[in-house]
Amino acid sequence: MVDSVNNNSSNVGLYTALGAGVGAVGGGAYGKFLTKPYLKDNAPSDQFIRTAHDTIAESNAAKAGETAKTTATNALKDKEFDALKNELKNNAAKYGLAEVKDSEGKVTKSLDDVVKEYVGSETDKAKLAEKMANSAEETAKKAAQEAHVSGQKIGDAIDEIGKLADDAKADDLKAAVKKHAEAFGIKAEDADVDGLVGTKKASELKAALEDKLKSTKDTVAEFFSEGKLKAEADVAEDSKSAYKAVKDAIGKMTNKAALKWAGIGAAALGVIGLAAGVATKKSPEKAPEEQHISAQA
Repeated sequence: MVDSVNNNSSNVGLYTALGAGVGAVGGGAYGKFLTKPYLKDNAPSDQFIRTAHDTIAESNAAKAGETAKTTATNALKDKEFDALKNELKNNAAKYGLAEVKDSEGKVTKSLDDVVKEYVGSETDKAKLAEKMANSAEETAKKAAQEAHVSGQKIGDAIDEIGKLADDAKADDLKAAVKKHAEAFGIKAEDADVDGLVGTKKASELKAALEDKLKSTKDTVAEFFSEGKLKAEADVAEDSKSAYKAVKDAIGKMTNKAALKWAGIGAAALGVIGLAAGVATKKSPEKAPEEQHISAQA
């Protein structure tokens, strides 16, 4: 009887696991390929625009870095060693260098010392020039990334400001703007908030936020036709990097949808598998001891 119970329990677990597995695969496929989470009413959704805003920015940052590296490589290739060190000092920010200050603004390491530390024991001008070109790339890329405000943050601000009526209390409007200061491109300080809000209405502030996504929206629109992404072959060469960034955004959203629907499918078919397993369970037979006692009686 014990073996029978164990086998039945194993069957229930097996059916449940099989159901959950099939559900995860089927649900994931449905979420990824059939729901098209990046569209709403056959057009790119607001959430997709926000996601694309970030993938396009990532692409632009990488491009800015590549351009800076190429420019630096060409400008530095014929410079002598001392000229390279002077370039580092005269245009330190281009290479991500600056004097070091403490929390009170006191200089703790001069720019000369920073440059000296950067050069280190290097004596080969070609290697130093290469290092500087790589630094120029990283600095330009980082600057572009830091200047970017995520599409999700802008979207969150749009959603919250959009809930306020034009006759909302000034304090409520300012509180919302202060909460989403980064999305507006200001510091979360009363003076900056007051300066931005002024006599503006909630609808005007919402429109200002939407303008921050307009360039992304226009770029995305170029690559869609009747609710479908155009083929890469139909995209102009100078737009290829933006096109690939938009495809990355689609990938992010479809993969997210796949995970969501995989979970739903796994849960649903897991329950069905459990029911199937229970249905196959047989009534336990009498134990040998019980049968023996009954025979003696």
